[in-house]
Amino acid sequence: MKRQRLTNEERAEIIELGKQGAKHRDIATWIGCSYNTVGYVLRESGLKRKRSQLCKVDPPEAKRLYEAGATMNLIAVRFGATEAAVSRCLKRQGVKARPAGRRKPAKISEPYLVRVPVVGTVR
Repeated sequence: MKRQRLTNEERAEIIELGKQGAKHRDIATWIGCSYNTVGYVLRESGLKRKRSQLCKVDPPEAKRLYEAGATMNLIAVRFGATEAAVSRCLKRQGVKARPAGRRKPAKISEPYLVRVPVVGTVR
């Protein structure tokens, strides 16, 4: 069965929820339409889709740690992000990546940089 067109009230509600930062899928479930429709209505209204909070990573702090010798993996664990997110963040800061390979451990004495085992990593 094909759904009827959105009413003006539903469109207004989608826009309001979008401004509040609700996810497209959540809005779609609430209104009873597809998430593509939600995206269309929000784009049509001028709202941009928010990217995930990659920069859970603090760029200046990540740069300082990397230049002090910390690995991208260590920085990722510190910020609760992925290595790819850290890599992109550092690249935007103009930091050149070190060549991959085994390195001497970083000599950073800050307590939050203690290496935490990550589930699913291969040693």
